[in-house]
Amino acid sequence: MQMIPLIFYPLTIICIDDNPEILEILKKNLGNNFRLITYESAYLALKEIKSTNKFLNKYLNNIFSKENKDNLDLQLNIKIAQISKITMLEERYKEICIVISDYRMSELDGIELFKNISGLGFKKILLTEHQDYQKVMNAFNARTIDLFLLKSTENIVAELTENIKNLMKIGRAHVWT
Repeated sequence: MQMIPLIFYPLTIICIDDNPEILEILKKNLGNNFRLITYESAYLALKEIKSTNKFLNKYLNNIFSKENKDNLDLQLNIKIAQISKITMLEERYKEICIVISDYRMSELDGIELFKNISGLGFKKILLTEHQDYQKVMNAFNARTIDLFLLKSTENIVAELTENIKNLMKIGRAHVWT
């Protein structure tokens, strides 16, 4: 089945780590491919994430309406004027797609951070060490996080880039199929 994008809008990735050197590495290696916003403070990031207006929830729900006829045919009505309106809004640049967080931070650990922002509609990636493996696996199995990467992974930036692209495809892809 061919997928045709209905709307393109830039998506934002939030990176949280209390180590500024890690954030610089992420900016240097991911900043050319993605729109990144970085935070050294988990609490500040949490405050900003929660205050961000959810662009898609606000506008895309007004674009589409579905009607089920006899459970056989699905009729999709698209409001073109609403799509046009979206393309003019600067708010679209603030839409968060993925949040990447370190597990071990001084203020708030990454799993607790993600528990605080669950249900907001974006994907969550946790960066961790080997010694945290069981806690991280429990968080993954509980669907608190969508993906985790060990910091010791060889070529972690390439691995992270590939996983971000995959999560963007499945996480926030609004397409006509």
